[in-house]
Order: sequence, then structure tokens, then C-alpha cells
Amino acid sequence: MLIWIKKCKQNSKDKPPFFWTLFYWRRNNNLSNKKLGIITKNNIKQKLKPYLTHKLLKLYIMMIFHELFIYFLVTFPPSIIPDRPYPLRIIDYLLLNKASFIANPYTLIYCYIYAGFLAHNMNYVYNKILVAATVILWIIENNFLFNDPIINSKVNIIKNYLISLLFDTSPLFNHPYFSTSPSDFWGRRWHQLLRECFIELGYLPISSLLTNNNKTLSHIMGSLASFILSGIFHEYIIISLFGKITDSIQ
Repeated sequence: MLIWIKKCKQNSKDKPPFFWTLFYWRRNNNLSNKKLGIITKNNIKQKLKPYLTHKLLKLYIMMIFHELFIYFLVTFPPSIIPDRPYPLRIIDYLLLNKASFIANPYTLIYCYIYAGFLAHNMNYVYNKILVAATVILWIIENNFLFNDPIINSKVNIIKNYLISLLFDTSPLFNHPYFSTSPSDFWGRRWHQLLRECFIELGYLPISSLLTNNNKTLSHIMGSLASFILSGIFHEYIIISLFGKITDSIQ
């Protein structure tokens, strides 16, 4: 959705179909022809086997943690779950001077573990995609040729796309647990695939309006716009999955 909005913003006269963004979810020409040629000449077939072994081992370890996460979250839920969302309870407590249950220590720990599970689950699914892409590329590399030159050209496009995906694409999460600051966490380690869209659609338009006034203010407001856009994007996911807004989900 974000990439589709970005493309519509860049070319208002010729709006591309929404479904085509599934095949153009990162910037164009991300892997240069020179770099692609170097990777291909270095015998990609020899690299695929150890790469696939590494990804399968990583996926197996992630699967174990995935099952442990699910077991804990299902078996040991908190006994008290408030009806109102956490941010609204904070407002009640701080601004309205209203006695409101915020979170006991166990509920807070449970929520942190659940947040870790969500991040782990996204990375788990993404690694499944990488394993599937590696298998497809391995099949193509093992004498997957046709007599029809048109089909071969299409297969070559798929091959180049898979090489770009596997060897020249930013990771979904760049070890967020090693973050040294909030800026390092949000700017360089969290959701690297979506970072460019948030910057171009949220940060740059707002910060450019305030550049002449105050650079610090423009940076703060641009960052705030990125977070608002991220919130809208997450709300869009919730509505798409459940058909309800966040506050109405039970």
C-alpha cells in the first residue's frame, strides 16, 4: 500500500495497479548490472548450497523459539486484562487523575514477551520466504533451460530478481536487540524494508516545510509524521485482518 501511494505521488497521471506493487516492493535498480555480473561470474551455484544450509539451520532454530513463544503465551496469560487500551489508561492516570489499572509487573513482562514474539514471527515468515527463494534459484541454476528464447528470457528475469532478493536486499530486522539508542533502533535496525517508504511519504514532505525555520523542529516534526504514517499503516493491517479498528477488537 505504501509503495503504491509513493508511485501515485511520483506519477499522478499514470497510476499503476495496486497489485503490481507486490513485485516492486523495493527501490528500482537496487542491484546494479555490474554487481549482478560479479555475483553471477563467481559461480552462484557454489554459493547456493552453503547459503541454503545456513538458512535452513537458522530457520530450524527460529522454529524452536517460535514454538516456545507460543507455548508460553498460550499457557501463561495474565489473569487480569483491562478493557481499555494501554495508552488510554496512561491518559486516565496522568491527565484525568483517575485511578486506573495500568499494568502489574507480570502483565508488563507478558506484553514485552508478546511484542518480542510479534517481531520474531515476522522475521520467521521472512526467512521462510528466503528459503523458498533459494530453492527456486537453485532449481533454475541446475540446467533449467528451455528451447524457447522468450521463456529463457523470462526465467533470467526471475533469476536476477532472486539474486537481488537474496544477496542485495536489506534484512527485515537488523538485529534490533543490539540497538544503542532509539535513533539507532528506529533508523537502522527496525523494519528496514519499509524505512524508505516512511521517509519519503512521511519524513521528507513534513521536514521540508520547516527546513527554513528550524532544523531541529523540522527533524522532530518529520520523525513524528513518519510515526503517524506507521500508525496508520498498522491500523490498516488490523482492519484488513479483523475488519475492526483497534479499540473494538476483543
